[in-house]
Amino acid sequence: MRNALLFLVLTIAAALVGNLVLTNQTIWAPNAKAATSASNHLLQKGIEELENSNLAGAIRLFEQAVTANPKNARAFSYLGQGYGQVGNTTRAYKYYGIALDIDPNEVKALSWSGQVDLRNDRFDLAGRKLVRLEQVCGLVCPEYQSLKDVLDNLDPKD
Repeated sequence: MRNALLFLVLTIAAALVGNLVLTNQTIWAPNAKAATSASNHLLQKGIEELENSNLAGAIRLFEQAVTANPKNARAFSYLGQGYGQVGNTTRAYKYYGIALDIDPNEVKALSWSGQVDLRNDRFDLAGRKLVRLEQVCGLVCPEYQSLKDVLDNLDPKD
């Protein structure tokens, strides 16, 4: 009886696994669409917190957004911006880099990391990011203008 029950359980399990393989599904993989949706929702809530100057709340929500979807370049950009606004430029730059690894055309990460480059006298890197922004979004793009304004307002004596 015990062997028959074990055989039945193994047969059912094999059928389920076979069906999942045939339909290209897995039991344990998260629903990518739901993860993306959750990540974007958390990102939007974080942006609202950032706009309300609740930096700790914003960072917490951005961290949740990147946890929900580790491929969300925009969420990594905003996570970097949150850390930048609290003065942790090392972490900010790290997260901008992750965003750009995911999406080299992520305009917020290009602009914000370029501003960090300028503050750290890495003019060549900032210049390349400005050129990239021009290619990606044009001269009237707010992210291009933001980085260009910082570059134009640098004091040459510094």
